Amino acid sequence: MNRVAQCIKMLVYLRTVGSASTKELAQVLHTKERNIREYKNELTEAGYSIESVRGRNGGYALVHGDTLSLPSISADEEKLLTSSIDFINSQPGFAHKEEFAAILSRLVYAASNKTEAQKTAFSYRGNPTAQIGTSESQMLDTVQEAIEEGVSLVLNYQGRNKEQPSKVEVDPYKIIFIDGSYYLIGWSHTARDYRNYRFSSKRMLEVSKTKRCFMPDNHFRLEDYIGSTSAFKGKLFLYHVQVTKNQTRFFEEMYWGSDLKKEEFQEGWQTYSFYSDDQYYVFASLFKMGSDIRLLGPKQAVDDFKDKVDSISRMYERDAL
Repeated sequence: MNRVAQCIKMLVYLRTVGSASTKELAQVLHTKERNIREYKNELTEAGYSIESVRGRNGGYALVHGDTLSLPSISADEEKLLTSSIDFINSQPGFAHKEEFAAILSRLVYAASNKTEAQKTAFSYRGNPTAQIGTSESQMLDTVQEAIEEGVSLVLNYQGRNKEQPSKVEVDPYKIIFIDGSYYLIGWSHTARDYRNYRFSSKRMLEVSKTKRCFMPDNHFRLEDYIGSTSAFKGKLFLYHVQVTKNQTRFFEEMYWGSDLKKEEFQEGWQTYSFYSDDQYYVFASLFKMGSDIRLLGPKQAVDDFKDKVDSISRMYERDAL
């Protein structure tokens, strides 16, 4: 393989995994480690920003913004790759199976799901009932930018059970609003697990974006994180609504809850989903849109809303007699 092809392959690989050691890159490109340093220099001369990562397993990381588009894959190709990942994980004797499966997962996500998620996801909406200061508002904007750009954050954060604040690197996933406060849900590089961080002048002291790209785990689902065993147990509920085509812009301008997503469109109605811990606020917003919106779920909320509508209707019927 010629040097140009090797440089492009190295560039695409760094875009996929974020950073890699010199040894790992040499194995992927089937070349010697000294050649990796030469490829890095050639990519730098070509205008790409690649930073050196120091330490025992030092290597290189592609600075965000200097990227090549990954080739897209079809739904059938995605299923094939996903099946391959499952097969690899089922083989106890497969050397480095976890590392190899993780690389395949990131490739699948980069080439398919990430683009679709960017099309359907919305930035966090400012809750009109929330009272936050200028500093927290700026930090929210910084975190949202990092989510959209796919870069890690460094937080100066005061843990609830810690005497002093500490700096932690986090891959940001979602911003949610619950119990009157905003929270960031992200992957902690220190804890090696998902954690939530509250936006508060006493907790979230400082937020800054890094230049390090990260590839989100396509197995992460917010509904799993806020389910029956999470810190937000029984507080957030997933709502589904349908909106008439000519009122979608008005709907999207309103605040509804956390993680608002656009889903399927059929027969003149656009489906959306979002999370909320305030059923009364959701109901008030539904009344505001009138017959241009339908509440589809959760079932208990649908039943409660129907009861309220019926109760109001009966009251007006009695007044008319």
